[in-house]
Amino acid sequence: MGGGQDDYADLEYAKAGLDVFADYTRSSPRFLPRLGFFPEHDYQGPTGGVFYSHPFPKGRLLEYDLGVFGVDYRRTTAPLTASDRDVNATLKFREGTALYLDVDGARFEGVGRPSDHPAAGPPERRSVPPANDRVTPGAGWPGWATAA
Repeated sequence: MGGGQDDYADLEYAKAGLDVFADYTRSSPRFLPRLGFFPEHDYQGPTGGVFYSHPFPKGRLLEYDLGVFGVDYRRTTAPLTASDRDVNATLKFREGTALYLDVDGARFEGVGRPSDHPAAGPPERRSVPPANDRVTPGAGWPGWATAA
């Protein structure tokens, strides 16, 4: 019924508003779990992030948050599958206003020039739009992508 292998290791440190984590995942090409939901298989790579939150006990500023996140997944037998870098910042004011900034740069397998598309071929034979074929943003960890 089920088969294959899925390995995961995680290291995290948190103290006084600082949270640093790194993990590594490897899922075999034919991973098929008997229980649970695993939207992806045949990938390996690291994920990591540094997040800092600083509250202010008095004054106009309530809190600021800064974060950096990255992921690099590759097929176990092929090149890049997903690469994502994210930088974010938040300012929260005591009266209720908040300002958010998020800059994200992501690259996913199958997204790029139409000729990069695995099902490309001549234009008249293309049945799937190249930019929408392989991955869509998914729920869960920041930067996670699931097969469409």
